Amino acid sequence: QTAQTVRVCPVNVLSNSIKSVIASEGEKKVKINGTRDDSGKTIIEVRDTGIGLDHTDQNLFNAFTADPKGELYSKLNSKINPEDKYIVGTGSGLGLSIIKEIISVHKGSVCFKAPTPPWNCHLEIILP
Repeated sequence: QTAQTVRVCPVNVLSNSIKSVIASEGEKKVKINGTRDDSGKTIIEVRDTGIGLDHTDQNLFNAFTADPKGELYSKLNSKINPEDKYIVGTGSGLGLSIIKEIISVHKGSVCFKAPTPPWNCHLEIILP
């Protein structure tokens, strides 16, 4: 089941990063890195150069928190073809809360970390 979680979770996280990068003005990069530490834990890190967010905001994983700063979808809508909105999704605000729940069931953790340049967002998933 943990392997299935590893496959499912990054899809939503990647979609969030893609939307953020499209909405940004700068260089458009998303980096996904997976490693296994000495204790055998799997660590998945997702970084992007999108519009960024407040990594200390504890509400980011609450249900229905789609756009905490209120700027993602307005910027995204001005930069994306109308028909492509259906591909990236409109953001119900459920994705991160579902990911956190799935990862918690598997005794893992997920959090946003302080990004280092050139990244504006850094999400870390740890699975046992």
